[in-house]
Amino acid sequence: MMNTTEFGTSKNVLYDGIYKAVPVTIDSENVTAVDGKKVMPAGTLIKGASASVFTDREQNVVATTGASGDIDGILLYDVDVTDGDAPGSCVYHATVWADKVEATISANVRSKLNQITFVQG
Repeated sequence: MMNTTEFGTSKNVLYDGIYKAVPVTIDSENVTAVDGKKVMPAGTLIKGASASVFTDREQNVVATTGASGDIDGILLYDVDVTDGDAPGSCVYHATVWADKVEATISANVRSKLNQITFVQG
């Protein structure tokens, strides 16, 4: 079987290039495989697995719906975790396209991500 490489870009969640983010590690155990690949998409709301990533920088992050509870930020780029945990970027201060976020932007999301401005596209 021949290995193939797919070239392309993940969706752009940022409205402009001004943002602040912290490096995080995506927990591969909590990402569902699709067609044999486990990819957490850009725009996913993320949080620390057991506490805020701003409190405990050593923990992995997982996806959240943002309906209630904690949210630390938005995943900047697609992250492939097919082969295990992988690094990503958690955006916590930016202007982002609301329609690129992989969840409903509820009052809780706006409250928890109060340094992010959501722009309708």
